[in-house]
Amino acid sequence: MPHPLLLDIAVWMTLPAPGPAPADVFTPTYVERALGGDRSAQRHLFHALLPHVQKKVNAVLVRRASAGGRRPVRQEVLDLTQDVFVALFEHDGRALRAWHPDKGASLPTWVGRVAEKRIISTLRTAKRNPWTETPTEAEAFERVVPALPSAHAKVASRQQLERVLDALRADLSEQAFALFVALFVEQQEVDAICAAHGMTANAVYIWRTRLKKAAKAALEAVSDAGVKDSSADARKAG
Repeated sequence: MPHPLLLDIAVWMTLPAPGPAPADVFTPTYVERALGGDRSAQRHLFHALLPHVQKKVNAVLVRRASAGGRRPVRQEVLDLTQDVFVALFEHDGRALRAWHPDKGASLPTWVGRVAEKRIISTLRTAKRNPWTETPTEAEAFERVVPALPSAHAKVASRQQLERVLDALRADLSEQAFALFVALFVEQQEVDAICAAHGMTANAVYIWRTRLKKAAKAALEAVSDAGVKDSSADARKAG
């Protein structure tokens, strides 16, 4: 399941900054306010740190891209940026609380160090590494539900797909399900989705990440249910 902080961070990324950053935003006192639950302080701190995190994400990805002969993809930048902010705010803000300005580093510098460690760790983990396969801006739904070769398997795959769609239809809002269909089933261009739903491209990319995770969770649930049903049938037959 997605990290519980991911929803807040995804929403903050779709919203503009709540005004100019307070003069004391990069101070221990302000960080403590944000970590103490002050929602306004959280958003101000997030937006003040966002360009520093994005700069670090881009720098690391560009180094990797140069070595691999390819360019970073916007979706990967967004995914890793969200991942870094989860690392900063999770565990009661442990990474942020570890910052001590008396040791010489400013908050943006400290966050940049945390971000680089997190990104490199993520990229070294094959399961979470976006560089282990060639990405596209709109992946087909078959990337979530892999196609199976035999005729029997194709029927089973279609039935599984229908069950996953039913589960998503039940769990998602009407708008979210419509976005899922546009992105993964119809594979519409992002510009067309923006025009149809009155959304920014950044918001569409963020929803794409969330919906892909929701689809994977639904697929796992459907698969688990299928295994249980098969086991029950086998016991009855025995």
